Amino acid sequence: KGREHAELLYHAGEVLQRFGEPQEATDHFFEALETAEKIGDGALSAQVHVRLAAYLVSTQSYSQAEEHLSKAIMQTTDTEILSSAFRVRGESLYRQGRYSEALEVCSDNLKRLERKHGQVSHQVAEAFFAIALQYDGMGDFTEAL
Repeated sequence: KGREHAELLYHAGEVLQRFGEPQEATDHFFEALETAEKIGDGALSAQVHVRLAAYLVSTQSYSQAEEHLSKAIMQTTDTEILSSAFRVRGESLYRQGRYSEALEVCSDNLKRLERKHGQVSHQVAEAFFAIALQYDGMGDFTEAL
């Protein structure tokens, strides 16, 4: 059971989640996580932690999501995985009404993405949108625009 097996479990979890089978998807994610950690694949482990965190945010399990995000951030230096982790953290804070904290997370994420991709990229555009949502949540509609 190596990386290919862990990736297969991860992708099966994604498919199950899309087809409305959250418990089965979560089971696959946890098995993928266990396999990735067993083989010492920090990047894959971090990716699975982020996916689990995103699911947990969608179910309003914010503290559990934060545990997975913290683990993901500690396990990788990959910019894309880190960006996903911070995006999910920003979304979690936003859903909790913690807009100023979310704004800080999203702004830091924007800087990280601009360093990697420059000013014009899909990832940078998404980061700007996340920042606009925080301003909108705070009622600062001018800044949101």
